[in-house]
Amino acid sequence: MPKHVSVFWADMREHLPMLRSYLSMLSPEEHARANKYREKWDRNGFIVRRGILRQQLATLLGCAASSLPITYSESRRPVILNLNVQFSVSQSHDIALFAIAQRGAVGCDVEQLDRRLATQAMAERIFTADQVRLLSELPPDRWIEGFYRNWTHLEARLKALGSGFLTDYIGEEKPSNFVAHHFSPRANYFACVITQELTRQSEQREGPTARR
Repeated sequence: MPKHVSVFWADMREHLPMLRSYLSMLSPEEHARANKYREKWDRNGFIVRRGILRQQLATLLGCAASSLPITYSESRRPVILNLNVQFSVSQSHDIALFAIAQRGAVGCDVEQLDRRLATQAMAERIFTADQVRLLSELPPDRWIEGFYRNWTHLEARLKALGSGFLTDYIGEEKPSNFVAHHFSPRANYFACVITQELTRQSEQREGPTARR
């Protein structure tokens, strides 16, 4: 993983004792967003994810977690106003994945392996012909892993582009300076983080960024 990118994951259930503390960090907009969830676990999960994110960003930027001006872009992606820091959050069941980049784009996705979703019909619907062909060449016991390797890659790439989610996929080629990092944070989960490989010229153009 590039030095300018931090990646970490958490079991959200282990953070439930911190719920009140995390809630105190949220903005009025985030409080309103949390209250829109009908199910208690969905509401608590949002609070935990946003609280962990605020803690990590505050450590990186050297400020109070509650003071971070997190808002949403036109593509529904959470962003920090007037800062070059980019971040991405993904959640699947109990696991939350976070990626923060001090420079350049970043996107992440984590998924619990679910055989009900990982079908040949779904693969043919969302993957390219070459990807479907490569999947067909895998041994049966590795097919589901190959499916989620492609799935998380697409989700993470779209988040890095800021263009939506897998349901919005239109088959665009990824930028040549995007790099994929695949890993399994826990048994039965698969994840991908997309980072942007930066040249010295692009780093100078972006200007200085906040550090610890």
